[in-house]
Amino acid sequence: MLKKTLMATGFILAYTLPPPALAADTIIFDPDGTDATNGTFQVGSFDWAVGSALANDAVLTGQGSEFELYAHAALQGFADTDGNPAGAPTGLNVAGTGIEITFITGFTETITSVVNSAVTDTGNDQNGHNILTFDQTLTLTQAGTPTVNFFEIWFDDLSDATGQKSDALTGLGYGDGQLILSAELVSLSGNFTATFTFEDVDGSGDFGAGDVLITGLLDQFGTDQWGGQQSIGGEGATQLTAGVTFQDSDFFETDILSLAQGLFFNTSNVLPFDETNPSNSFDDGLGGTINTSLGGGLEIGDINGFSGPDILFQADANQAFEAVPVPEPDTVLFFALGLLFLGWLAGAVSWEGVDRLTRQG
Repeated sequence: MLKKTLMATGFILAYTLPPPALAADTIIFDPDGTDATNGTFQVGSFDWAVGSALANDAVLTGQGSEFELYAHAALQGFADTDGNPAGAPTGLNVAGTGIEITFITGFTETITSVVNSAVTDTGNDQNGHNILTFDQTLTLTQAGTPTVNFFEIWFDDLSDATGQKSDALTGLGYGDGQLILSAELVSLSGNFTATFTFEDVDGSGDFGAGDVLITGLLDQFGTDQWGGQQSIGGEGATQLTAGVTFQDSDFFETDILSLAQGLFFNTSNVLPFDETNPSNSFDDGLGGTINTSLGGGLEIGDINGFSGPDILFQADANQAFEAVPVPEPDTVLFFALGLLFLGWLAGAVSWEGVDRLTRQG
């Protein structure tokens, strides 16, 4: 007799993080570190392209549980302090001849609370069964003793024989080239709401064995390259602060090691993936690679965000700066990545005979 706890994943549909109390400032950034090809840019924020994130070993027990979150993305341009486009380096993301700037990150999170809504009826389907939905809202914070903790920005000369342009599907090429900034997470706050919709086949009013969980393709960006992989959805956001431990002054010409750097943004992160391909691997921050189920390493199960043990999701970030002196010797780097986070019902919903569960694409 098999009994499992229902879990969910939260994803940002359209969420605007409020800016920090102090206004964004401009830093001087040299995209290739030479002052030659591109010169320098006065940057209010980095606009990262849509990327992927992985919640590792996310099938846990609910409030108080911890998991590791990994993510990556490539730079697509700059904005000024008001959020207006401020150009992009010459040759940015041009394979074979240009340059690339990417970030990789990994940190450990703790679920501090789980609040579940009542099940509501949204109508009947063609079979006369009720279509029911319920929400779950979680709050998140940094784990007290993180098992992983890094945020890094990398530069890659794609005209060099050793340069490797990042690839969204494989997940390779994000943490290679030349390290130009590193930081460690010092605090995190976030929340999200996951939504489940299902066909109440047994008429019980709750999700159980034999009911149909309504899902969709994980990869809806162009052609499905994940073999019909199914996924759930939702919405949420988070904000993080970290201490900068290293900067390459050939690139970051402003002395950010002595400044508080505020990074805030508008984000549009969604599940399923509809703006990029889901990544098959992630950098672990130690020079190694974490592979997802497509490559046979980790597993997201038949339904991403539901059957685990890992969860893969789309993530988008726009990172802005605040140049404000701080009394501490270490820089505090704020980066609101808007990374999406997971949740589960912690025993609130369970069922017997999970092998009978069907899904609807």
